[in-house]
Amino acid sequence: LTNTDISVVIGGLCSGETSATAPIAEQNKKILFSGCSSAPSISKAGDYIFRSYPSDALQGKFVADYVYNNLGKRKVAILAVSNEWGEGIRKTFSERFGELGGVIVFDEQYAQESRDLKSEITKIKQTDAEALYFLGVTEASLVGLRQAQELDLSIPIIGGDTWDDSKIVESPQAQGVLYTGAALVAPADWESKLKSRKGNTTLCTPGAYNNVHIIADIMKRVGTDTTKIKDELYKTKNYPGVNGPVTLDKNGDLTDSKFVVKKIENGKAEVIK
Repeated sequence: LTNTDISVVIGGLCSGETSATAPIAEQNKKILFSGCSSAPSISKAGDYIFRSYPSDALQGKFVADYVYNNLGKRKVAILAVSNEWGEGIRKTFSERFGELGGVIVFDEQYAQESRDLKSEITKIKQTDAEALYFLGVTEASLVGLRQAQELDLSIPIIGGDTWDDSKIVESPQAQGVLYTGAALVAPADWESKLKSRKGNTTLCTPGAYNNVHIIADIMKRVGTDTTKIKDELYKTKNYPGVNGPVTLDKNGDLTDSKFVVKKIENGKAEVIK
C-alpha cells in the first residue's frame, strides 16, 4: 500500500484485518472497501475506509431485543471470542440487554485459538442463566457446541453471523441452535451460477462481489485517482447489489441495518424472524 500503484483494496475480510490495515490505507490515501467487517470502531477508521456490511453495534442491539422480547429471557450468559468482532457485539448486547431490564449472569471471553471451553461451560451451568449468547468463529464454535452438548447444557444457545457457515450448519452439534445475521441474502440463481464456476458462497461473498462492481463502475467514470473514487463512494445510493441495495453513509458504512434470526435444523439454516 505504501509503494504501489494500487488504488483500491477489496477487504479486509474480518474486522481485525480491516482495523490493522486501515491506518496504513488512510495515511497513503488508498481505498479500503470491506464486504464483511463489522466492528463498530471501523466507522471511525478513516475517510478512505468503507464497508458494505452492517456494524456490530446494530447486531448486538438486535439480538438483545430478540432474546428479551421474543425469547422472553431475563438472565443470559455471554461467552465471546476475544477479538474486535466478539468484543463489539458483546458490548452492545450487554448494554442494550441491561437497558431492557435483563441481567448478564456470566460474561467471559476466550482466545480465538482456544479448543477447550469445558471450564467456561461448566461455570455457566452453575449459574441461573436462561440462555447462552455464544460468539465465536467456526473452529472454536464447533468445539464449544460439542462440549455444551457433552456437558448437557440445556439452555437455548444463540450465535452470531459467523455461524452462517456450512461447517457449522451441517454439524450434528449445532442442530437446534439459533444465530443472527444481516438480512442480506443473495438470490438462489446467483448462488447457482457461482457454484457452477466452482465458487463457494459464504457470508462474505455477496458483499465482496458487490464491492468489486461498485469500484469498477466508479473507475469507469473517474479513473484511478483515489480521492475521486473516495468522493464517489460516499455518493453510493441504492446500488443494485446481488443481495440488496447498497447505500453508504457519511462514515462509509452500509445504511441497511436489518437482521434476521436463523435456526439450524436438519443441516439447514432457516429464517425464523
